[in-house]
Amino acid sequence: MSLEIIEKLLEGFPLSVILETDDQNMTINEPYYENIALPHIVTRDGRFWACSFDTVYALSQEGIDRFSFYFCSSPEIYGVVSTSSFDQGRVMLRAGTIKRFTSFSFQTFGHQATLLYDHRCQHELGRVERAIQQAASLFVVFLDEEGFWNIHPVVLPQKYLGRNEFFLQTSGIIYPMMFRSERYLSECLSIADRLLKNESLWRLGFQEMQMPAHVAFYWLRSDGTYQAIYDQNKTPQPVRRYSELRVYAVSGFLDGAME
Repeated sequence: MSLEIIEKLLEGFPLSVILETDDQNMTINEPYYENIALPHIVTRDGRFWACSFDTVYALSQEGIDRFSFYFCSSPEIYGVVSTSSFDQGRVMLRAGTIKRFTSFSFQTFGHQATLLYDHRCQHELGRVERAIQQAASLFVVFLDEEGFWNIHPVVLPQKYLGRNEFFLQTSGIIYPMMFRSERYLSECLSIADRLLKNESLWRLGFQEMQMPAHVAFYWLRSDGTYQAIYDQNKTPQPVRRYSELRVYAVSGFLDGAME
């Protein structure tokens, strides 16, 4: 199932998670369904991680905290990342097991996005330019130097006048390093394993932990290069190369208007 979902994600389908709760496993008054959109995705080796926007707010003694939800395809763990806790490269997170839910499923509902550009076989940027001019919502799918596929919304698209080149800046997200590191995933799995073996724990909810974080914020160019936020203060600034880049427009906005 994970491989089928990953294939659809790379082809431009949106990802959501559908959850059903019950009052026996959750500290709630009555059961409910919920749907969480997951626009930030990282995948490699048949596993994917997905994050919501970090727009969940909570009031604390220090002020307003920002959170994002995260989910993993395998093993089936989920949790909450406190993006406002990011300090010296580390972040606070909570990890839980999907066993808490009555039902749980990843879904690629909705229409496939419109492919505007594929770096492997396309060098004409007219479709990207028209999408920018029509204020389309864009997102990118790219294969980075470490072999990870990254999917992120675009917040700043630019097409240079007078030359056949574009520049895309992604929406940023902070996620735990276990998305990209087997070492830190193993640490989280040991905690998740304790949850799975102890029914009172997984019914209670989450286990808190601190972990190194990765800030996913990228600048991509149509010339095959990109930069990460970690490159900004380096002299000289390193130039990274992606293996693949696809640019999509959210389906429905430009259908029939791009030819």
